[in-house]
Amino acid sequence: MPEAMAALGAGTRRPVAATGLEVTALGLGTVPLGGLYVGVPTEQALDVLDTAWELGIRYFDTAPFYGAGWPSFAW
Repeated sequence: MPEAMAALGAGTRRPVAATGLEVTALGLGTVPLGGLYVGVPTEQALDVLDTAWELGIRYFDTAPFYGAGWPSFAW
């Protein structure tokens, strides 16, 4: 899996507009983890987040309406 992530340029950092901040080119959208479409067990959701972090992902797309905010606060 790490080879595939490297091939995708997952660790490449890109600037966030003129903020001076950088995020990884590949991010993780967390709406499914909040159970918006179907329930996701907490342990499974945390495993997804941990794995993404271990693989170098540093951009996590969250929003308050994603499962009543669970992805924004759980990790």
